[in-house]
Amino acid sequence: MAVLCGTAARIDEALPQAAGDASRDLSEIRALSKGGVRRSLPLAPLSKGHLGKYLGIYRPNALHAPGDPLSYSMINCARKSLPPDWIRKKVKACVRSAKQRHPEVPDNVHPHTPRHSRAMHLLEKNAPLEAISQLLGHKSISTTQDLRQGKHGAETYMEEAAKGGGVAEPPAPASSADILAA
Repeated sequence: MAVLCGTAARIDEALPQAAGDASRDLSEIRALSKGGVRRSLPLAPLSKGHLGKYLGIYRPNALHAPGDPLSYSMINCARKSLPPDWIRKKVKACVRSAKQRHPEVPDNVHPHTPRHSRAMHLLEKNAPLEAISQLLGHKSISTTQDLRQGKHGAETYMEEAAKGGGVAEPPAPASSADILAA
């Protein structure tokens, strides 16, 4: 979850992560994109902290075993990357748990939701559309523009903005690198 939320990776990019795909300081994760291109994804500081804690407790030697999956299940006595269905079930379980304390949590949260949320937060911070497009691995910037226009499941965000609870005039960022690392 830390990788999904902190990098805006697609589920198919996040799951096959080997320990060697994380930088030693956990500031970035290297992923194989949908088009088969290897790219570096900056890991948001909060997610970096969660991933660091997980590795420290459960996988203290993970970064020294670069071929091992970051997160895995044991299948036939071998470490295998977690299957997408497992992540989908975990996301649903997290949503059910969160709804008990926060009934406003939407029912339709899925593993792709953190990707759109990360993009929307970057838009709120006035990040350049080109930088967001690059982070998301979009081939065409028009796909990223769809997010700004409220497509791809971002309607709730746009409704909030229309009510005045969204992004009227965010402050200008220091730099694209600062924003993507936030």
